[in-house]
Amino acid sequence: MNLYFHITKTGNLFHFISNLTNWHFSVRPSYKKYWLEKTGGLTSDDKKWLKKAEKLFQKYAFSNNNWGMVFLRRPENDVWKVAKNTFGKKDTEKFKEIYDYFLPRFDKIWSDERKLISLWKKELQETLSTFAPKELANDLNNLFNVVPDFSYDIKVILLMSSPTQIGGGANVGRGAITLEGSNMSPEKNVHSKLIFWHELIHVYWEKNNEYMNMLNLYMNKANINSFSKDIPAKIVLKEAVMESLIPFGYLSQKHLAFNGKAYVSEKIKVLKSKGKTTKSMSYWRYYSLTRMFDTAKKYVTNQKAIDEKYFDKVVETLEEFKKDPMIVHHLS
Repeated sequence: MNLYFHITKTGNLFHFISNLTNWHFSVRPSYKKYWLEKTGGLTSDDKKWLKKAEKLFQKYAFSNNNWGMVFLRRPENDVWKVAKNTFGKKDTEKFKEIYDYFLPRFDKIWSDERKLISLWKKELQETLSTFAPKELANDLNNLFNVVPDFSYDIKVILLMSSPTQIGGGANVGRGAITLEGSNMSPEKNVHSKLIFWHELIHVYWEKNNEYMNMLNLYMNKANINSFSKDIPAKIVLKEAVMESLIPFGYLSQKHLAFNGKAYVSEKIKVLKSKGKTTKSMSYWRYYSLTRMFDTAKKYVTNQKAIDEKYFDKVVETLEEFKKDPMIVHHLS
């Protein structure tokens, strides 16, 4: 497994604009809050331009030709050419106007963020030897009943974050993932490894035909309702499976010496104390982890592949979650 790190201004500006909008449930509110504190509140004109951006993001969403696959993956020198070939001249010109409009705001923080990302990249490179334990990959091979092909390099796209949250993504095509952690303190480098593996599972293990066919068949025959009208039930189930494994599930404890159960218990306490558990994907991930940890441990220990019974446990947990008094009166 060979990794190389990718940093571009166009990619980070795209990431900046995307997270200032409300176009998708995956955007990070903490990033928006932090960046606006640094660059100033949104004006009425800013909001109008963000509405335009939302429409363009939603038009392509996370299809095989989404904006992120171009602006996050491509080098600076050909990104606009590729965008025009992918989205057409008209939509590309619309996005170029949005890009140019938000560029001055972005430039207020980019110099400092670029330095932070470069320092982070250096730290990641220095710890690469601890990033990919073979034993972890072997456990995933058993769980998903597949051995991925890692004969080619994996592009790790590094992006800005806020001091209170780091993240990642697996929606930029095969052979690449995103990591967001420019403002992460050095002692939390282990979180980068956890998120790295979480996203890698999405790209290489989860998307194998056998597992996806089983998941799709299960979703077709099961009557599963999400806890939010904005988040599809399939995503809710998929993320619970991933969370039970890593970043904070059993595999993080087994292979990266991270006490996920204790970490998540503390996070739940904080969320509840702030009343921030309503319709929260973060809260669902934490909640599901506390119920699924032992199940994940049992499957890994017995070298057993994830099956319908595993999904049944997630659904059982989801029904418990919906009845949680912290959120039940807010459900759609």
